[in-house]
Amino acid sequence: MNFNRSVLFLLTLLLLFSCRKATICRDIEVFGHAAMGLSMPNSGYHANSLEAISLASEFPTLKGIELDVRMSKDGELWLFHDDFLEDETTGAGCVEEKMSVELETIHYKSFHNEKLMKLSSITFDSTKTYFLDLKCYNACAEVLVNLETFKQKLDLLAKPNLILILPTKDLFPYFSVDYNCVLSSDNIELIRQEFNTNDWYGVAIRNSKISAEVVQEFVSNGNRVYLYDIRSPKGTLKAIKKKPTGIITDDVFAAQSICK
Repeated sequence: MNFNRSVLFLLTLLLLFSCRKATICRDIEVFGHAAMGLSMPNSGYHANSLEAISLASEFPTLKGIELDVRMSKDGELWLFHDDFLEDETTGAGCVEEKMSVELETIHYKSFHNEKLMKLSSITFDSTKTYFLDLKCYNACAEVLVNLETFKQKLDLLAKPNLILILPTKDLFPYFSVDYNCVLSSDNIELIRQEFNTNDWYGVAIRNSKISAEVVQEFVSNGNRVYLYDIRSPKGTLKAIKKKPTGIITDDVFAAQSICK
């Protein structure tokens, strides 16, 4: 009798935990940061690589993928996060200073030695949403790239499931006519001002820089809030409990386990 009660108790706990997992992520969209995460040992492949994108696409929990986009000297769009090539790849300098013919020879200094990829080489899944984090600053020359050329290259993709993440409010006029744009900022007052001034699609903000109360302030006013810099199961749970519109996670495996 005691054994049966113990079994019943354990089954009840499992059922409650299962129900909790099913509801904790309800209405929260989950995206992979740079596909499978930045500098994550469990990611499998290097961030922004074709292999990482293919792997992330297999996770049913992910509504979509965030990718970092830069423009080469000859006006091609490439996937790369950092300002400089040397720390992560076999190249040196800036993507913005390189011709595509050179970038095509560069590999990541990772276990799989993945190649740098053009944005145009990616097969976009029509069932997924893609956040493109636009890296418009040439750190080698300390200037912005040509924004008109950048937008023209984006337009050639002709993909309806793209959302642009802009690093500054000043880029809003260049891209907002044809794209939904998300402001990337940790400045709460600036975000409030921008939500009242411009028709932003939403905001991307570090999980540690915003409280649950402010998240709900923005969401209750009809604004979308996407939290990022989420690198562990604990961080994933903290972000989810704030009830944002979505999370852009570096720990895809944790998000899959928690939100499946």
